[in-house]
This record gives sequence, C-alpha cells and structure tokens, in this order.
Amino acid sequence: MENEKEVPFEVVLQSLEGIVTQLEKGDVSLEDSLKAYEKGVQLVREAEKRLEGMEMRIEELLSDGTKTQVKPQSSERSDASV
Repeated sequence: MENEKEVPFEVVLQSLEGIVTQLEKGDVSLEDSLKAYEKGVQLVREAEKRLEGMEMRIEELLSDGTKTQVKPQSSERSDASV
C-alpha cells in the first residue's frame, strides 16, 4: 500500500508557487530566502518523481501491443513564458 499521508500533487505545486512568489517579492531575509529555496528544490524533486511515476503508469496502461507512446512535454511552452 502506498503512503496514505502523501500530499496531493496539486498541493505540492501550490506550495512551490507560494515559495516562488515569496522569493520574487524579495522582502525576506537572506537566511529565510535560502530556507525557502531549499524547500523549493525539495518540492521540485518530489514533483518530478511523481510525474515520472505517473508517466510509467500511463505507459503500462498503454502497453497493450499498440505503438502508442507517451511523448515528453515540449519545453517550448515553459520557455515562452519567461
């Protein structure tokens, strides 16, 4: 059985967005900024791990002998918003 106390993926993303907002404002001390950044890195790693797991599950569901594959999401969209 998976960890029943696992935080939903959407909550991880919301937490990460909150940290980004806090850091962008720039109204926190250097020490607090570093702590927030460290937490953000942990959240990014957790989100990536979960996405990889979800992708594997989708691939398993699609592995019925057809040639359908899960294509990685293009990075163009994230680059365009910067």
